[in-house]
Amino acid sequence: MLLIVKPLGNWHMLSTLTDATWLNSQLYSQYASSESKTVEEAIQYVYPSGTSLEVLHRKTRGIISNATPDFVYEVNSDFAQEDTQFVLVWPINGKSLVNAMVGYEKRNVDLFPDRDYAGEIGSFSYTNELTGKFLITASASRSFVGYQDIYSSYYVSTDESIQAKWAPLSKTVAILHYDTTKNDFYGQITPSVRRDDRTRATTFELDWKPDKWVWLIEKTIWQKRDSSFANWVFADTTSSLTLQLNF
Repeated sequence: MLLIVKPLGNWHMLSTLTDATWLNSQLYSQYASSESKTVEEAIQYVYPSGTSLEVLHRKTRGIISNATPDFVYEVNSDFAQEDTQFVLVWPINGKSLVNAMVGYEKRNVDLFPDRDYAGEIGSFSYTNELTGKFLITASASRSFVGYQDIYSSYYVSTDESIQAKWAPLSKTVAILHYDTTKNDFYGQITPSVRRDDRTRATTFELDWKPDKWVWLIEKTIWQKRDSSFANWVFADTTSSLTLQLNF
């Protein structure tokens, strides 16, 4: 990735070039191996208070690389995508911050225009440091994700979450996170029941860092997904214990 920033007083011009590769060892059409090149340009104005406004335009060219196109089920084709975003970062005071974005995303698929999509995207988050030891963040977002099979071409993901972070001691942090995600699938290639998923997840994390060399992290996730497709329903609990040594 190449990033160029040119400050002009309170104005900033940003330019980014990214070359990415995604590899999947399985022949899985929904997330097939691919390569993409992205050019991103933005103009940003930063106020003396620290508030910033940004207009961003992103163009991506993607190449599906691990299978030949299927002309019957219209799976696996290269695409061109464009995003335009307006971004606000607003530090209300020394203890609260707003991040907001509204935008428009459009994807055109080379061989199969039935797979095209376009629509509004956005995100909003509010962070407040209620005390020196307690921080809370609430957020919501709407995004598009390409997902090609006979039942869908993409899905619209709507996410809402709230997180509380508490540092009762100088070396200990507890984090409680609740998230609900609704995925609505569109662009069916054959007549079928439309798939809708709703996932709810609660995460508890406890971090202990006795010194700068050692970091112990315990995390537990309780997750449940409901779906209009019975095979995609699940519920699980995952726990992990991580010891990180920093040298």
